[in-house]
Amino acid sequence: MELANLLQIADAFVVSVVLGYFWYKTDEKLKARENDIKELNEYIRTSDKENIQTLSDFSKFLESLISNVDSIKGELAKEIAHSAEVVKDKIDNLKEVIQSHGKP
Repeated sequence: MELANLLQIADAFVVSVVLGYFWYKTDEKLKARENDIKELNEYIRTSDKENIQTLSDFSKFLESLISNVDSIKGELAKEIAHSAEVVKDKIDNLKEVIQSHGKP
């Protein structure tokens, strides 16, 4: 009878140790994953700022192109100006989407 009681106590101890080990490893992995997520979020925020700046610069370039087309005569110049306006509108919309992405 004593041997059976000792085995039950030993089983409970071993199960507790194994569960503790699994909890410890899971907690380590969870903390590592949280750090990865924080780093990725920081990268996304930085990337968004760079994308917004690039889109702003390109939008300014398109505005100058559109304003300079008036001095050029011809159907091709008008078509280029129209395409530039369409692209500029799409860039402005994309910039607004990126800016509003981080806001609730």
